[in-house]
Amino acid sequence: MALVTKRVHIQYVSIASWGETLNVSTHMLEVRDTDGSRYIGITRTDGSAVAECIIDWELVDRKSGEAMPLPVELR
Repeated sequence: MALVTKRVHIQYVSIASWGETLNVSTHMLEVRDTDGSRYIGITRTDGSAVAECIIDWELVDRKSGEAMPLPVELR
């Protein structure tokens, strides 16, 4: 099996400068039978937003390329 990225949506909120310390946080937004969505947020140490990203993914069989059910252990 393999996780395949179906869509990446990035919204840049403000410019980050070289040398800035940034915080990255991530969590699952949704998990369905064969796919899901993950959120990634990037902020400065003062909490102001730099970027937000949503990644949609799908679990597929490596040989056939067909979507396959997510094992219970990964939910």
